[in-house]
Amino acid sequence: MPDLPPSDPGHDALSLDTFTDHVGGPVTLSQAALEDTSPIGEVTGVLRRAGSLNGDDTATARSFYLEIWAPGDPLPQATRRVHVPGLGSWSLFVCPYGTEAGGTLYEVAFSRAPV
Repeated sequence: MPDLPPSDPGHDALSLDTFTDHVGGPVTLSQAALEDTSPIGEVTGVLRRAGSLNGDDTATARSFYLEIWAPGDPLPQATRRVHVPGLGSWSLFVCPYGTEAGGTLYEVAFSRAPV
């Protein structure tokens, strides 16, 4: 994972459209939760889907989810550093929800009121 900025680029600016062009591309998750003091490793997977949570399929949907597939056994749900090349890195709550093809499916949900 590249050097991370001292603070996250604005979470409020993230929308479904932010991630749409990156579906099918790589995404890196920190293996250690942010509150863990052990050395942080990483696992690189694939951003499989980006979709609306409320049936709002517009590109500017503010309530949306990301589905990530990563190899290996499930990491526990936790706040982790998530890096998408070309977009940036954020501290996001990542939750495993299934296994598939020798790896784990994870979800990151963004649930915000409309502006």
